[in-house]
Amino acid sequence: MIKRERNKKQALSSENVFTVPFSLGEIKDNLSISTLSHSKVELINQSIKLHSQGNIKEAERLYHYIINKGYVHHKVYSNYAAIMQEKGKLKEAELLIREAIKVKPDYANAHLNLGTILKRLGNLKGAELSTRNAIKLNPYLAQAHSNLGNTLRDLGKLKEAELSTRKAIE
Repeated sequence: MIKRERNKKQALSSENVFTVPFSLGEIKDNLSISTLSHSKVELINQSIKLHSQGNIKEAERLYHYIINKGYVHHKVYSNYAAIMQEKGKLKEAELLIREAIKVKPDYANAHLNLGTILKRLGNLKGAELSTRNAIKLNPYLAQAHSNLGNTLRDLGKLKEAELSTRKAIE
């Protein structure tokens, strides 16, 4: 039992730190949420809850805080990327979503979101590849089939685009 607890502690302390490589402007303000007394899991849950409740500003601040503390969680990176994408900060969103994929390579939604970001950046081939990866991981993800259809259409692959769009409708 003691050995198992020691292994858990070692596993938790071996996480990678990801420094956000861009300026966050208003995020540099102090958090209005008391973060010092919360555990990693509580902070992550709180950030996701804030985000789901539409409190984007506080969620964004907490995601930034969590990442700067060195805590690693695929949904933190993914959700933070969604906020950056919504703000039009596509390069920042791309970096964050790639971190989510690094942390959890089988997270289909992250691959789907990377495809969306890459398409918005004009990288249609990258968007196609990422969206296909999402479909490999979750073939029932209708949005991925739809996005792939649109990307293939933009690439001039009309037959494939039609098949993908039909798959999304199914």
